[in-house]
Parts: sequence; structure tokens; C-alpha cells
Amino acid sequence: MNLFIASSEEFNPRAEFFRLWQFQGMESDWRNRLPIILSEREISYREFSRRIGKSETYTKKLLSTDHDPSISVMIKMADTLGVSLGFLLFGTDDSPELEMFAREFVKLTRAQKRAVKAVMDTMLETSGDNE
Repeated sequence: MNLFIASSEEFNPRAEFFRLWQFQGMESDWRNRLPIILSEREISYREFSRRIGKSETYTKKLLSTDHDPSISVMIKMADTLGVSLGFLLFGTDDSPELEMFAREFVKLTRAQKRAVKAVMDTMLETSGDNE
């Protein structure tokens, strides 16, 4: 897994967010989990899509491609389903700190997100030196 983005021109907050989760040793399985949760709650794709402010086509496309939604859409999805972001993404609620980070991260400006990325990269470089 490539932990670093080659240049600031390629900075993508959504990709950085998912990269951070994966760095924590967690691989997301939300595409398999979402239909199960919808079924358990008896929520149709159409109703779910309406609640998150997206089209049904958008929701179904997300489930059939490798494209990840924005962090803010993932948060809306989790909130709509009444589950934590960690549970939706990874099936666990073991990381409340990362959930808090995600909810605060989406509020940042692009410049602030770049600053967070720089700090994360420095931390990852430093932790690699200690191994």
C-alpha cells in the first residue's frame, strides 16, 4: 500500500481519509455491509438514497464500482442508518477517535486538509524510522 501521495497537486481529501483508515490496519467492506443493514432496517435503496440526498442510481453505482463516496456522504449514510461510521466501514465500533476525526475533517477547508495531510505524512515517516 502506498502511504504517501507524490505531490500536493494530487491531494484528494477523500483518498487521504480512506488511506488513514487503511493505515490503521482496517480494510473497508462497506459495499457488502450496506445492503445487509438496509435489509435489516427494511429501507429500500430509493428511500435510503432520498434520505442521504442522492439518486438511487448514484447509490447503486457506488455499490457496483470501486468509487468511494465523499467522507460527508459516508457520514450521512451512517447517520441515516443509525450506525457509527466505523461500523458502516469496517463492522466495528472500536475506533471512536477515527470517527471523531472524520466528522471534524469534513469541516476543514481544503488548505486545512492539506495541512493535516502534511502532519500525517510526517508522522508516518517518523513511525517508519522507528521500525
